[in-house]
Amino acid sequence: MKNQSTYPLRLPRSVKVEVEVEVERRAKQDGISVNQFVRCYAVAEKLAAMNTAEFSAERRARANFTAFVYPALTSVYPSETARRAPTVSAAS
Repeated sequence: MKNQSTYPLRLPRSVKVEVEVEVERRAKQDGISVNQFVRCYAVAEKLAAMNTAEFSAERRARANFTAFVYPALTSVYPSETARRAPTVSAAS
């Protein structure tokens, strides 16, 4: 016989209604219990969040902020010479 532990899951009533309908249906599709479904997907979600944070940190470490920000700033704040209105010379 399998050695199994029970972990009670306390949820607000509003969430419990969703669990009774949707989570039970999905757990049944996968052939697992509701508790196993919740634990597996909680672990999967946590791993996804950790992988995303790691990916973002790696991207940030190799980012070239000057190359990214400077062109955007020059298009928003053009140099003084580009902002000056052209001078009109008096006709001789």
